[in-house]
Amino acid sequence: MKEKKMNSPQKLFTFILIAVLLVSTIGFAAGGLQLDTKADTNSGEIGDNTDNTDDNKQNTEDNTDETLTPPTDDENKVFYYHPMTGVKTEEDKSTSLPLGFVVDTLMPQYGLSSADIAFEFSIENGQSRFLYYTTNRASLWKVGTVKPTRDYISFTSNFIGGVVVSYGNDDIVKYSAWDASKINLDISKISDYYYVENTLYIYTGEELVNNAINNSDTVEETTYKNTPFNFSDTEVVGNLSAKYVSLPYSDANKTEFFYSLDTGKYTLYKSANKTVDMLNGKSVVFKNLFILYANTTTYENSYGTELVPDTTAGGSGLYVSDGYATEIRWSINDLGELEFKTLSGDILSVNRGNSYVGYFKASAANKVKYN
Repeated sequence: MKEKKMNSPQKLFTFILIAVLLVSTIGFAAGGLQLDTKADTNSGEIGDNTDNTDDNKQNTEDNTDETLTPPTDDENKVFYYHPMTGVKTEEDKSTSLPLGFVVDTLMPQYGLSSADIAFEFSIENGQSRFLYYTTNRASLWKVGTVKPTRDYISFTSNFIGGVVVSYGNDDIVKYSAWDASKINLDISKISDYYYVENTLYIYTGEELVNNAINNSDTVEETTYKNTPFNFSDTEVVGNLSAKYVSLPYSDANKTEFFYSLDTGKYTLYKSANKTVDMLNGKSVVFKNLFILYANTTTYENSYGTELVPDTTAGGSGLYVSDGYATEIRWSINDLGELEFKTLSGDILSVNRGNSYVGYFKASAANKVKYN
């Protein structure tokens, strides 16, 4: 059967109908897409923020960072001042127990770079001992070499507070007026609180000391007293050049300090060797140096000889900082505090930072050199 052919009018009508249908379909689709796009750009939905331009994204990220980042300006922080150094800190150190350690000055040092204040005392035969105080206790896993204290050494804790850790007490002269029984933590009495290396050198550490304090029936934990420094908010500069300072306790025991303009601190040398903390490899440095000339007495009896500096009578001295020295007077005031004054009688202002305090024989004051 043959197919019936469509005539020309029918073809034309069919073509027009198809074209109309196609145009309508395309137009509807285009209109729908346009409507969806318009709805996306004006919608208040949360997810629509992801369709912002790059500039808007950047602004959004910046605003988010500003909101989440805590303020870094000093005005919105709580600061404290370290009781022994006067340095601004974010941690309140005044509530910590001050710990002092009596150590050998010529043996390798462990922990001395953490000193907030370090005292050096003359003893007989040209020797000396350090008593240093620190609040950086957590880093002191090893301290030494620990030496015996003497009452006139532990007496210094009356100016600082806290506990003095030592390996025994080798006083041959006892001072009934200086009751150090509640200050001295003698670790020699119980071997659990120290250890020996090379059959001779005594060491301890923060954990051992804490155990000793917790188990002691005599030592009393005390907080800081008023430290002997009147810290200044402006730089204190002396009138005498002192880039180098030397305290010759003996030919074999010379304490020297060399000033660094870069750091503004003095590096400690003992007997021509730079003192380095074996715990961390750091040089031992100080911001302030105090040289206190003290009268001394030599006592002899069947037990031996003991050189005793008078750490209570006061006298003359030097304050050294930032490359310059100032002549001063030192004394113990009516409150029992160590006090520094200028030659005109004013309380001495000192720079913020850690300090070395060296007691030196007044009769040999001319041997101290600085330039």
